[in-house]
Amino acid sequence: MSYRKIIVGMLGMVCLLAILGGCADKAGTEAQSGWPEKEIHFIWHSKAGSSGDILLRNLGSVIEQNLGKAVVVENREGAGGYNAWDYLRKAAPDGYTFGGVAPTFLSSMLINKMDITPADYDPVAVLFTDPLIMYCRTDSWKDFDDFVAYVKENPGVVKIAGGTPGNVDFMALRDLKEKAGLDIKEVPFEGGGEAPVAVVGKHLDIGIGEYGEIGPMVESGKLKILVSFNPLPGTDVKTIQDYGYDIHVEKFRAIVAPKGTPREIIDQMYQAISEAFKDPGFIKYYETAKMVPNLKGPEEAAQIINEQYEQIKKTLE
Repeated sequence: MSYRKIIVGMLGMVCLLAILGGCADKAGTEAQSGWPEKEIHFIWHSKAGSSGDILLRNLGSVIEQNLGKAVVVENREGAGGYNAWDYLRKAAPDGYTFGGVAPTFLSSMLINKMDITPADYDPVAVLFTDPLIMYCRTDSWKDFDDFVAYVKENPGVVKIAGGTPGNVDFMALRDLKEKAGLDIKEVPFEGGGEAPVAVVGKHLDIGIGEYGEIGPMVESGKLKILVSFNPLPGTDVKTIQDYGYDIHVEKFRAIVAPKGTPREIIDQMYQAISEAFKDPGFIKYYETAKMVPNLKGPEEAAQIINEQYEQIKKTLE
């Protein structure tokens, strides 16, 4: 065989390998760009009816319409959130399992000394900042000043749903008790939609939570808002700062994925979430729930989650 034939043969082999490699790359790209091929699951750590559960169901409904695949919300309760977050951590990073998280996600890790950290997940997006409010029955107190005066005259009498140490509800109540000099009895509660029902039923006197959990009860006249810890959109409700208390708390809502989920899929999910924020039905939902849109992508979401993790860690020291 001549030298020239050898060279030609080698060049032919190189071209063939390049073509095959290109086909393989294209096949891999098409496989990922074909996402989703089956239903997507959103994991939530609390009961159906909590504000986070309602958010995921509304968001999932729009994503489902846009992507053409079912979006299922799974409520995996128990163990202070560990059951949900451990399940999410161990789920296949294939783009079919995501988790809805809030600051409780971070505080529970630290308080319960879980073998989980934010590094076990890939952030997808921050969605909202929830205004935090204090509420009571409509026949309880005229306003927040009236409430404060009553508590000071009757220390240890008023009962509130006790939050998990380290979460924003707990931090808000702790700061209020300290700065206003209030003695309020904390009653352990699982959280979610149970506390507002307990307030209406007179098992508790006040609660702290998001408007999404109590909105229908406010509109029906069963509950009233005493004060908001952040500006409440579309209302004239006074903030805790208006009453002279330097208390600042912020509750984010975010979506994360199991560590190692392909970045292309994370970007596609973020795009699907971004499109949901343009949907009239979803806009109506979050405006009615008085939620503040704060859409951030994967990098900014990671920064927000990590900063709040360190803040909560410092609070618990």
